[in-house]
Amino acid sequence: MSEQLEFPDHEWKTGLSRPAIEVSIDFLPAEYKGAWHRAIHEFAARWVKAKKFQKTATIWMWGTISTNLVSRHPENPAPSWSDFLIQFGLPEAFWTDLEQHLAREFAGQCAITMMVEPSRDDGWTPVCHIEQGQVWKEVDADTWEPFVPS
Repeated sequence: MSEQLEFPDHEWKTGLSRPAIEVSIDFLPAEYKGAWHRAIHEFAARWVKAKKFQKTATIWMWGTISTNLVSRHPENPAPSWSDFLIQFGLPEAFWTDLEQHLAREFAGQCAITMMVEPSRDDGWTPVCHIEQGQVWKEVDADTWEPFVPS
């Protein structure tokens, strides 16, 4: 297995509506502030290993102000920053399981809140890549390294 991937072919399909997991960034538990992607990588690494998944897949992120999860933080019911996640290449069961896992880890501060028809021009960025039966994390825009679970 490679020690790094350079310029991986991230999975993306134009014109497909995708269920988006919304993460309310401003209200994450303290241990995840600034490091919440690790929860995605950890879950994906366990899942890929358990399922012996060998296909290529990519989880993408896009951030914006949102009111979708405002009821989950009644102490501050104003719009807040959310990151939206979508995926290409993984089965739908993975997505449902990831959303449930993140909801537990993030004290309910995430949910599948909408369907989106993403466009690369909107600024979606890859945050987790799966290839060669391995989960990869970004080193820089062009280079990815294997994720090592804790």
